[in-house]
Amino acid sequence: MKQAVKAGEFEPEWSASLAEGFENRLAADYDGERQFTGREARDESRRAAAFLKRVRRFLRSQGLTPAELNEQTR
Repeated sequence: MKQAVKAGEFEPEWSASLAEGFENRLAADYDGERQFTGREARDESRRAAAFLKRVRRFLRSQGLTPAELNEQTR
């Protein structure tokens, strides 16, 4: 992601958001004492959905058609 931000393909805030999500994922997997609230889980889900939407927009800007994007998710 850092390379994509440096290249100007993605906004800097995505890097921080993805890093936070990754840290939360590690905590959920390996820290037996860390618990997440339903709100935290929903917030993370919303961030992930927003990132996927942004990636789709980027891929469209690179010439992929909506049909090609849909084929990739099947």
